[in-house]
Amino acid sequence: MTQTASPIVDVTGHTVQRPMSNLGGANPFPVSTEKHDPVVNELSRLGISTPQPPTQLKWKGKTTPLTDAEKQQFAMAEGAEMYKRVGRLMQSGAWSRRTDDQKRKALVELHRIIDESRPARLTRLRRQAQASLARENL
Repeated sequence: MTQTASPIVDVTGHTVQRPMSNLGGANPFPVSTEKHDPVVNELSRLGISTPQPPTQLKWKGKTTPLTDAEKQQFAMAEGAEMYKRVGRLMQSGAWSRRTDDQKRKALVELHRIIDESRPARLTRLRRQAQASLARENL
């Protein structure tokens, strides 16, 4: 059944890889290595999540449902974009001088910018899918 479910996407926009267990699938306590990622730690500390992919969006003037594949691609692309931009923000000297409230506001604004790019992202995804389908039919 797990083979048919959509993969889980982590905060960085990558699919979650479950660690192999010596006890097999019955192990309720999977072992993972701790990753000290400053971007993930900062997002967690501030209580900020990555953008969640929508199930539908306004596209070309009408509400359009997204396929499971499109939702998956949105989750990966938006998670990676958020991660990359937060990393750049954190590297600036201004980041450390901001209060936590100022940091949260900046990250909420980043969410908004990513949300607003969704129609253009959907257009690209669907054009790529059409081009791929056209190549397969040749």
